[in-house]
Amino acid sequence: MVFEISPQEIENLEPNQFVDFVNHLIEAECHRLGIPPTSVKVTSKITGKDRGVDARIEDSENRADGRWIPPGLNIWQFKTDKSRENTYPSELRKEARKEGVREALNGGGQYCVAIARTCTDRMRKDREKALQEALREQDFDP
Repeated sequence: MVFEISPQEIENLEPNQFVDFVNHLIEAECHRLGIPPTSVKVTSKITGKDRGVDARIEDSENRADGRWIPPGLNIWQFKTDKSRENTYPSELRKEARKEGVREALNGGGQYCVAIARTCTDRMRKDREKALQEALREQDFDP
């Protein structure tokens, strides 16, 4: 049996439900890859001073296949907001400049962003461009 969830269903999740949903997906994929639970840190906080990091995976044995989880160190930022303002390119640019993101990238990590918003191709490209520009400005290779 295959379970599917539509983009609209994800967008309709309450912020705490989206965070819980993405955390479960990360944990399930790490389990499938054999990444130990002690190497996976997730948070249930929706707001707060997270330094730009909502989840952290330390795949020291490079078990990840890159399909959903990048190999090595990777950090995740979850953006969910019923107003959708925190998913704007300008807001994502700010997130990519936060201390926790810089520290992980300096350590060779990768940065992943999950947003609870249905995006057109143009919207997705605008958000990716904003993130790439913010990383380049900090001398990181996006």
